[in-house]
Amino acid sequence: MSLIRFLFFILLVTLAGCNSQPASDDANKDLQNQELQQQDKDNPEDQQTPIDNDDQSGAILNVYDYLNQLRNSAGLISVAKNKLLAQAANNHADYLISHNSFGHDEVQGQSGFTGVSASDRVNEVLYFSRNVGEGIATGKNANEAIDNLFSAIYHRFTLMNPDFNEIGISAITKNNSPSMILVHNIANSELNQLCQESPFTGSGTYYTNVCKGEIKLATTKYDQTLTNTRSLNEDIIVWPPVDGKNIPPAFFEETPDPLSDYGVSGYPISVEYNAASSGEFILNYVYLYEDATNKLVTDTRLLNDDTDPNQSFSQDQYALFPLQRLSWNTRYRVEISYSVDGILGSKNWTFQTQAPAKEVVAIKQNQTNFNLSNGVQTAVYIPPNNPFDTLQSINVSSPQTVQVEVEIYDGNTLLINASSAAGGTITITLNDGDYITYCHAI
Repeated sequence: MSLIRFLFFILLVTLAGCNSQPASDDANKDLQNQELQQQDKDNPEDQQTPIDNDDQSGAILNVYDYLNQLRNSAGLISVAKNKLLAQAANNHADYLISHNSFGHDEVQGQSGFTGVSASDRVNEVLYFSRNVGEGIATGKNANEAIDNLFSAIYHRFTLMNPDFNEIGISAITKNNSPSMILVHNIANSELNQLCQESPFTGSGTYYTNVCKGEIKLATTKYDQTLTNTRSLNEDIIVWPPVDGKNIPPAFFEETPDPLSDYGVSGYPISVEYNAASSGEFILNYVYLYEDATNKLVTDTRLLNDDTDPNQSFSQDQYALFPLQRLSWNTRYRVEISYSVDGILGSKNWTFQTQAPAKEVVAIKQNQTNFNLSNGVQTAVYIPPNNPFDTLQSINVSSPQTVQVEVEIYDGNTLLINASSAAGGTITITLNDGDYITYCHAI
């Protein structure tokens, strides 16, 4: 399966008012500040500050722990840290930063080139297997970038692939930049060891292009190696996990795009049958309910290997996309029915969506007025009116008596924190006047 990158929404953030604070850019919950992009182009000499991938970096070690917490919650084994995979990831992150680009391919002859593909780049650092999954994302920190990869269905299936048991991660940021870029390479340690043993000779079936140097690998050895790793994981792998907390309510865009006719939709539910398990798996249905009301989410789209528009799903992978955003701070219930060799089975579980702030205000019409509590962060949520209704521009103005901090939480949500001894009115203009909101800081 070819791995892919995120598309970015372009968001212009300007603040008016003598005492206003600059808005922070939450890039990427699929958002990126155009002004910062231009600054990067204008200052190519900006130094790169790596979040190191050696044992001295608490930040990068923490992201390994975080990833394994997510995998373990879904019944998957932990992935071990591999320094060669991390070195290859760091090389590619350096390349992307140096050339102000974002993608999986490198151009031979350009500075920092270490291989056209991810497989080429891991082979370059003497990791011998070519069965490697690469993911790229941005975020304010490495853990947020991992969350962004889990929100994107193709990336999620890569990080949750039961074939893999080790990973290398690199996260790099530029000086004075509010976001960083994360690159990971995930692979199988036993397969890497097998690629260093004597190659297949004689008669029989074999694979090529699975190891460095185009050596032949016996089919039985390769298949058994992957089966050994797969068998350590659950038979049915689902996400969000059972009793999952803090799940984002929305999915934005991914490249290639599983929902090209939607710019914003609900967070996808995924089901994967572990290929190590015997039998033919058929998913009969997957239903999503609001748990408290038992209300069925009816506007959905199920993708599988037949309906996936990019033909990237295996025959054992499924994803249910709610076509509208899920609600904030709401418990949902998933019910699936399946059969293995004609024997029926089922699985039910719940998960809870995020609460972006202590207070949430939904803006459903223009000229909306509401109060802000002094010094209390409030989420301002603008529910999308159509499949491509996201924040495109924001202007915040306030009197000198009010200090305002604005953060972009996702494509439909702002976080606002206002403080004032005297009170005052804050005016928020969204999407060049599509919405004008008056907030009173008290």
